[in-house]
Amino acid sequence: MLARASSSSCQDRWGGFDQAGGAVHTCDVARSTHSADQVSVFTARRVGPAGRAGNTVGTYLCADLRCAAVVHGPADAVRDRAEGSLPPEERAERIRTRLDSFVADVLRP
Repeated sequence: MLARASSSSCQDRWGGFDQAGGAVHTCDVARSTHSADQVSVFTARRVGPAGRAGNTVGTYLCADLRCAAVVHGPADAVRDRAEGSLPPEERAERIRTRLDSFVADVLRP
């Protein structure tokens, strides 16, 4: 599996602007918001014929790959307020679930 990161400059369902007007994006795994240069699009080719045909799966991740640090960080860093109020163990489980889902998408031919 080959994973690749690229900077994102587009505003999408997880993007927006901070109070100073700077672009912000949300990591799909940690569900935390960061300045646009701290979130990257990671892509991986699908396995089998789909991957050989160039089909890829992508997700937005913390550019430094410290998504799991959100579990131990302040709850206000989490964009999804309901999730930010969960205990760290449950937040960690949700991160694992989202990562497992990304890998399952890559492994789906």
